[in-house]
Amino acid sequence: MKKLKYILSVFVLLLGVAVTRAEAATVAVVPLINKVEFATAEEEKVPNMVYMNQAMNILKNKQGFMLVENERVRYAIKTNVEPYKMPTREQLVEVCKKGNVDIVFAMELLNYDYTVKEQTTTRMAILNVRANLVSYNRLTNEYTIKKCVDDEELDETFTSRWDIVQEAWSKMVRQEFDRITRVKKK
Repeated sequence: MKKLKYILSVFVLLLGVAVTRAEAATVAVVPLINKVEFATAEEEKVPNMVYMNQAMNILKNKQGFMLVENERVRYAIKTNVEPYKMPTREQLVEVCKKGNVDIVFAMELLNYDYTVKEQTTTRMAILNVRANLVSYNRLTNEYTIKKCVDDEELDETFTSRWDIVQEAWSKMVRQEFDRITRVKKK
């Protein structure tokens, strides 16, 4: 009798997991379209890693969404999205169909730097992080285009402990990805 109860409870648990996964909206992320010239290849890797890490972190902590990264999605992106160009609505619709995903998200990084401006008493660091994003949600048929800008001024003394440009980029990606995945099914 104990074995039957155990088997039944495991079956119910597995059924619950299967139902939860079946209802999850699937999300695909197009690799970052980087238009910024970097001095080294190592410097160029940072925005790309931040982009993917933030996308994964948002989805990992958000119920009802699942990041899909498999051969079918990679092929759909490769055959429908032109390299180094922002995808159009039609291209994202095709990625959704051929990749069998519900939401497609893409970002283009345009500026990624900061300058220091001398003032009378302090030195100010002026951020210049700019990006464009596009997304398509097949569940709601919603296509989004947005320009993202962070032109913040900070006292330079606060910038010595971390990379402020990387922090601003990370925040931008996190906010936009979170906003796109707030959309619910109709």
